[in-house]
Amino acid sequence: MKRIRIGHDYEIGVHQPISKTIGTLEIVIYRFGASDWAAFERYSPVYRIDLINASIDDGFISLSNPELSFSVETGECVKGKEEDLLVLQLSVERSELFVTLLIPEQVNHQITCLAKYGSDGRIGRFLVPDHLEITQRMIAVAETARGVERVELLEEPKYGFDGIVTGTIIHSEYATYESQLKYKDDLQQLSNAVEEKLSALPNSYIILELESLLDGTVIIHAVGELTNQLGIITAELAQETGVAFSFNFCEFAS
Repeated sequence: MKRIRIGHDYEIGVHQPISKTIGTLEIVIYRFGASDWAAFERYSPVYRIDLINASIDDGFISLSNPELSFSVETGECVKGKEEDLLVLQLSVERSELFVTLLIPEQVNHQITCLAKYGSDGRIGRFLVPDHLEITQRMIAVAETARGVERVELLEEPKYGFDGIVTGTIIHSEYATYESQLKYKDDLQQLSNAVEEKLSALPNSYIILELESLLDGTVIIHAVGELTNQLGIITAELAQETGVAFSFNFCEFAS
């Protein structure tokens, strides 16, 4: 159970719904009387129909085009081809509005898509926030455990995935970020600095490629043995060049 403050009751007029975002969930706060409130998921579960312009009458959240109707109390779909809608408990305390997520797993409704990322062509599943309009084959920007990077979308976004994701799509306009890529023209200079550091180690290393992410992080794709000395190397390189480095060691099948 999670209780979240939304704002003040006087900020919302009667029949003037507003949209709020909680994590990856976008909800509608609807005041349909002086002290009558409703809070529900903004987009229908299956077909992602926007309910911001729905009306509330006689205990039902309704749209006329397409014809849809949900119980304001339970979210049960009583008209139209849809699954039940997520509704939230809303309370007013001293003019402040709070919503309570009664069933935590229900807010894990996720829109995701498969995407290719990394210079080595990795495939992962990424969260897609509701406010982003993206399509298959679009080049977008995502945040992963590696950093902020370019991704190529391999499918249209889909609803209902509850598994582990690789990252989150954060921007649909890759060109805006690409123009800010700090080290795209200086990778050879950085590669020389890395090779110089590695050559001083007792083990042999081969640098396959330096990959620059959109946040300035540089991934060193290499072949060799992973040792504790590499942590010292990356710290020294960061101090000398002002660039954050990390290693990715490649393995080849025999």
